Amino acid sequence: MTIFRTVPTWQRGSWIAPLTVFACALLLFSLNLDRPPDPDELHHVLAAQHLLETGRPMIADGEYWRGILHTWMVAISYQAFGEGLSSARFPAVLLAALVAPALFLWVRREAGNTAAWLTACST
Repeated sequence: MTIFRTVPTWQRGSWIAPLTVFACALLLFSLNLDRPPDPDELHHVLAAQHLLETGRPMIADGEYWRGILHTWMVAISYQAFGEGLSSARFPAVLLAALVAPALFLWVRREAGNTAAWLTACST
């Protein structure tokens, strides 16, 4: 209870709204994890598999350095959840879901609570 004495009344529970926006966005973006793959996704999937096996992001005989950060995130997701299309898509879903509360907080600071909720519902 002493934590509420140091936090102004208007800020109490201010973390609940962005957390709700994050949870809803994560759920929404997770709905299509099992759809058929796009060709661009397969480049990262193959490069991530070789990254785990050899330490180099390779597709066939060439190295694939385009989007290396995303390829690393896919490789880490493979290590955490196992290989599969859903685990390859998880980093993108997580980052997209993190954008929603960040946008919510910025719009709430700049334009108010109503505008923030309208923005969150439209993303």
